[in-house]
This record gives sequence, C-alpha cells and structure tokens, in this order.
Amino acid sequence: TETTKWTATYSRRPASCASLDSFLAHVWIQQSLRTFGPGQMSRGTFPITNIISNSSNMPRSVIKDSLSGLYAQVTRAGDFVYISGQVSVDQGGNFVGLDDPQVQATQTVANLERCLEDANATSDDVVEMVLYITKDEVMEPLTEVIMSKLKAPRPSLTLVKVSGLFDPRYMVEIKAVAYTGK
Repeated sequence: TETTKWTATYSRRPASCASLDSFLAHVWIQQSLRTFGPGQMSRGTFPITNIISNSSNMPRSVIKDSLSGLYAQVTRAGDFVYISGQVSVDQGGNFVGLDDPQVQATQTVANLERCLEDANATSDDVVEMVLYITKDEVMEPLTEVIMSKLKAPRPSLTLVKVSGLFDPRYMVEIKAVAYTGK
C-alpha cells in the first residue's frame, strides 16, 4: 500500500532535518508531493507553513512528575496529553499485586485514570493506548478492566508482549495519549 511504501522510504531521518518536528514536516511535504504532484500543491490548499512554524512553538507543560523526578508522568502539549507507562503501584510508589493479574490490571488502569484526572481529561479523551504485557494470563483481566472504562469510539490500541519490564514482578504497563480539544 501507499502507507507501507511511505514508511519504508522515510524510516531514517534525513540529515537536513535537525529536529523531529522538521522531520515530520519533511515527510508530510514529501508524501503530499508524491500523492498530488508539485503543480497541485499550494500554500492555500495545504498548511505546510503552519506545520513547520507552529510545531516547535506548541506550549508544553508537565502536569505530573514521576516519584523519582527523572521524567514526567503526564505532559500536556497543546490539546494533547501524554501519559508515561503506568504500572501496578500505589500512590506511594509501592508495588501492588504480586503474581495477581487481576490486581495488577486494575491498579494499572486506576493509575492511568488518575493521570488523566490530573490533566483534566477522562478515559473518553484517550485516542491511543499501548499495552505491554509479560504474561498471557494478564490479558483477560486487563481486557475486562479496559472495556469497562472505555466507551465507543474506543482508542487505537497496540498490544506488545515483552519478555520483561523494568521490574520482573510487573506483568503489565500502559501508556496513553489523550486529546482534550474539541
């Protein structure tokens, strides 16, 4: 498909693109040129200059730091809210649910909801989720918890089975992106 060719063609960032923002603008422009041709594109039709000029000026703010302070658990960039991977810990950072997939799934989703709340967002605002699991037995309870929290239209979701997370006791980690604009 066109998307497959595009992904393969632009899997490496050209040296002329110093930042991720300029790379994404470069890819968008090149894809548009390939699809529509140079004679069919104009500033009036495609907001190319807006992508290039506004993306680096997007206001960003940390909503919630991690307990360690090494990274942000919740970051807002414009109308988007980015939530770092959540795992099965209580509010004090203590592990919860040793060898219990139901407890880990429930606690992890509760942590995700708390992060959304901190950003004045809800599960209805989630547009993308990435789930990392280490054991198959966590899938059923995780699916039940997620399905009970997310209403249609549900977000895009990627499930990745990994050999382990940063602590071998963890069976699930969830990261998410929410959109709060209208």
